Amino acid sequence: QATSLDEAWRLALEAEAVVDVICRVEGVVESLSAEEGDEVARDEVLAKLDPTRVELALRDAQLALEQAENTLARRALMHKQGVGSAEELETARTARKQAELALQQAQLDRAEVNLRTPREGVVIERAVAVGTHLSPNTVTFRVADRDPLLAKVRIPEAQAERVRVGQAARVRVEGREEPLAGEVIRVAPRVDLESGTVIATVAVRKGTSSIRLNRFATVELIVAARERALTIPLDALAVRGREDQVLVAVDLKPGERGQQGKAELRRVRVGVRQGERVEVLEGLSEGEQVIVAAPDDLRSGAPVRILPAEGVEPAPVGSASRGGRPGGRPGKPGKPGKPGK
Repeated sequence: QATSLDEAWRLALEAEAVVDVICRVEGVVESLSAEEGDEVARDEVLAKLDPTRVELALRDAQLALEQAENTLARRALMHKQGVGSAEELETARTARKQAELALQQAQLDRAEVNLRTPREGVVIERAVAVGTHLSPNTVTFRVADRDPLLAKVRIPEAQAERVRVGQAARVRVEGREEPLAGEVIRVAPRVDLESGTVIATVAVRKGTSSIRLNRFATVELIVAARERALTIPLDALAVRGREDQVLVAVDLKPGERGQQGKAELRRVRVGVRQGERVEVLEGLSEGEQVIVAAPDDLRSGAPVRILPAEGVEPAPVGSASRGGRPGGRPGKPGKPGKPGK
């Protein structure tokens, strides 16, 4: 039996990180190699710019460096022969250094015609098309890392002390039968004064590849777990005064139609309530049959007959039985289950 906080949260599942692929140079998009939804590796080329402009700038920088080197050599020779000043020689040296830097920048610009992603992930946005003219610092793609997906839970201050890094969480995504396993990876060190809550970040690391970003999910934080917990359907429980009670079918004997016996009102001590089931700590034993959604006039000692559904045996304690809740309305049988984790 897993024990969660009293509240479950419906939250969007966010990416661990979303990065922008920035165009660093001016140019026109020549080709695309990635689309929205594509999984990409780090440093993978997503698009290419027409290289004509930067290649011309590179050749110009190379020629400028050659000219600066020739000028420096000539000034050095003149200075050695005593016909050139030291100031002219130093100016030539500075011009050569500037030409070297300009060439390095042109080489970097040439490499920037390949638009590469800085990290692996999935492309969530393509903001350019073939033929688009780009200016420096334009966002071209957005790439998100889905491993892990995160849910940021706002926990009431009164419950925040029960949450620790490393605790498990259940994350239920609509349309999936099984919940995803989550883990608390961060707990904020302060209380938000406006909401009176503490933010706990839950990470989901497995089964995230097919989940769309910002998909809503229900998150439960598990603060404890019990082995072999005895549970009954919540509809079998009645509260009278300050006591929790259930009606148990006892003295059962086979009859013409199902089993016949009598109802016995039993006081119980309950524990954790989880969904449609409640843990019973005292008052019941495994295998006893409780009555779910009993009619109002059913009292202790009254005769009962259990009619199993077609092909279904009467359900023992730890599962949902036919019948009713003391003082409740007639209802449907609960889903079958058994004592366990």
